[in-house]
Amino acid sequence: MSLTEASAVTKCTEAVRNHPNTRGVPLGPFRGWCSQLYLEDAAFRDKALAKKILAYHGIRSAPFVTFARGQRVQLRNRLSYPVIVKSQREESSRGISQASVVDSDARLVERVDFVHQSVGTDAIVEQYIEGR
Repeated sequence: MSLTEASAVTKCTEAVRNHPNTRGVPLGPFRGWCSQLYLEDAAFRDKALAKKILAYHGIRSAPFVTFARGQRVQLRNRLSYPVIVKSQREESSRGISQASVVDSDARLVERVDFVHQSVGTDAIVEQYIEGR
């Protein structure tokens, strides 16, 4: 882990420890990207909430929108393609595959519907960032 990554993890840990909604919540072991630290605990399985807490403390993450079950799926210039569609509440990579990265309105609607129907949760759609 680089010094920059270690600094980000420390900042994340302090942000969550000091947030009013998380005082007294035990933090799980670090196992990857900073926000993953908090998703281990039931109180932090909501990825949108975790991202909002990080943003509140000045920690940047990919832009996102959420789609509740039954909500009309439309990006309306909030994000640009490609985006990645995930379960808003499931841990780690459950429900994520190559098909989760979408590049059109039609595929976005299909994938959000897949998350709603197959995983049974609301969907979070994030700006896709090329990585490993």
